[in-house]
Amino acid sequence: MQTDQSQEEASRAQRLDRMTLSFEAINARIVRLAIALDISLQSDDEVTQAMCRHQSTSDFLIANKREELRGLLVLRYGIQTRYVDEVGIVATRQILIEAEEHLVRKGFNPGDDGVNLERLFNEF
Repeated sequence: MQTDQSQEEASRAQRLDRMTLSFEAINARIVRLAIALDISLQSDDEVTQAMCRHQSTSDFLIANKREELRGLLVLRYGIQTRYVDEVGIVATRQILIEAEEHLVRKGFNPGDDGVNLERLFNEF
C-alpha cells in the first residue's frame, strides 16, 4: 500500500509527464507548420516575423497554416507561463528539455520549434 506522500509523488510525476507530452505535441505541430511554410524559427526575430499578421497571400491554405502557426506560438507562450506558475521554473525547465529531447529523437533539430532553451534559461 502506497503512502500518501508516495501517491502524491506518483501523481505529480504523471502530471509532469502529461505536461511534457502536451508541450511536445504543440512544438511538433509548430515545427511541421514552419517546414510546410518554409519558415525558420531559429531566432527571436524569425519567431516575431512568423507571428506578424501583415504577411498576405491569396493562397487560402497557406494563410490558414500561417494563422495556425501564429496561434500555436501564442498558445505555447501562455502554456510556458502557466507551467512556471503551476509547477515552478525548475520543473518547467525539465518539461521543456524533455519535450525538445523527444523532438530531436524524432529527427527535428533543436530550435526548429522556435524555442532556444539556452537563451530562455539564461533569462531567469
